[in-house]
Amino acid sequence: MYDIEKRRLAANITVSDFCRYLLENVPADAVFHVGGMSHFYLHVDSGNQAVSVDDSDLSGDEDYADYGDCPIEKIGGSA
Repeated sequence: MYDIEKRRLAANITVSDFCRYLLENVPADAVFHVGGMSHFYLHVDSGNQAVSVDDSDLSGDEDYADYGDCPIEKIGGSA
């Protein structure tokens, strides 16, 4: 069950602010979930100006159309 006292809204948050908040308020060994799942995909735009955390690999997305069948590198623990 989630703790209502720890619920937060993050809007237009920077990577630095998000990381700082997590490291100051959540144990570093807590598992990170996206959409309730412990596995997710990280997408970074070509200009390094935006990061998206998604439950989809977006392999059919037009942003990845020019790359063909490119393997997805894994980061972190087991999925």
